[in-house]
Amino acid sequence: MSILSFEELKKPLSQKNKIKWRAKHIKGDNERIEIHKIINGTNIVIVVRKNPALSRPSGLYKYEPWKSYYEQQNEVKISMNGSLWLSFDEVKELNTAIIEAKDILFNKS
Repeated sequence: MSILSFEELKKPLSQKNKIKWRAKHIKGDNERIEIHKIINGTNIVIVVRKNPALSRPSGLYKYEPWKSYYEQQNEVKISMNGSLWLSFDEVKELNTAIIEAKDILFNKS
């Protein structure tokens, strides 16, 4: 059973929706799944990208566009509006949501 819910993200959150891991599949050159959830008042956004990791470019100097290279190098980004304490069950759910998103991106479902 999937824990991701692909509902409209702009809908107001009901108590029922606050429990769900809401997701949005964005297709195109930068295909990704964005997962949203509120836990204990903290907004979490997880971006799972399909793009493969890049090899490190030669001649990359200290102040060259390292940020864009670093963002392209990784597949998962987690953003929050504050600190967050999680139970082991919530960590397991977070991991399951990321794995489900990866499986959807690579058609393993």
